[in-house]
Amino acid sequence: MRQLKKRLERLESRLMDNSGCMAYTKEWFLYWGQQVEQLLAGEDVAKPPIAFFDALFRVSDRWEVAPTGVGESEGDGCAEPTECSNQ
Repeated sequence: MRQLKKRLERLESRLMDNSGCMAYTKEWFLYWGQQVEQLLAGEDVAKPPIAFFDALFRVSDRWEVAPTGVGESEGDGCAEPTECSNQ
């Protein structure tokens, strides 16, 4: 049983990146989303993996944004993705 646990831990470590979170989980998206915000603010932080942006592009195709009039804005104009599935 101890050997099985050790093998599982080794496998899990391969599935994680610099964030320490398993890829495509809510925590992973939150971590890298914050890193992108800090990066855009000019801070020197770790660069997100390409998989993060690939997942965002896949999810963005499913976002629904309500149209607004020209020059008018309701909220920030952004919609939340429903869920990302690793396809």
